Amino acid sequence: TGASVAAAAGPIFPLASGQAHPARPDPMQSPHEDTRMKDPTAFPMALAQANCALQARIAELAQSGGQYWYEFVQRLVNDGIAEGSAELQEILHTQDWQRLLATPADAYWRQLQQRFGDQQAAAQIAVAAQASFARGVQDALAAWQRDTIAALDQAGLATPALDPVWA
Repeated sequence: TGASVAAAAGPIFPLASGQAHPARPDPMQSPHEDTRMKDPTAFPMALAQANCALQARIAELAQSGGQYWYEFVQRLVNDGIAEGSAELQEILHTQDWQRLLATPADAYWRQLQQRFGDQQAAAQIAVAAQASFARGVQDALAAWQRDTIAALDQAGLATPALDPVWA
């Protein structure tokens, strides 16, 4: 009777490939899950592509943010040059000594008001740029996660955290 039970259960030693006898299912494996890799070379390539796409998107976001700041600074410089040229033209063409003496003080207050407005604009731009960058990075990470999960699925690798059987 003992021999008949052992014969029915299968061999005592594992198969040559190192796997247990097929008659005994793995209790930790989901019955819906196929643990064999579908294409062993697809996963590394898909993962590398997902990582490259993430890096490219973050670089694109950084570049667009830098371009935005560059244009803002360029506009400030051009406005400053135009303002300075206008003040010099005013000084050159004035014939009134009283007005000529008041020009530096007037220019100081005008520039102070302009710089205060520039600081407000810079703060608004910083908030908008940071929010845009954060949204872009969040979207890029979500796309990377989708691509990585798709690569894992394509390779036939288990993702228990996302498998409804394990939830």
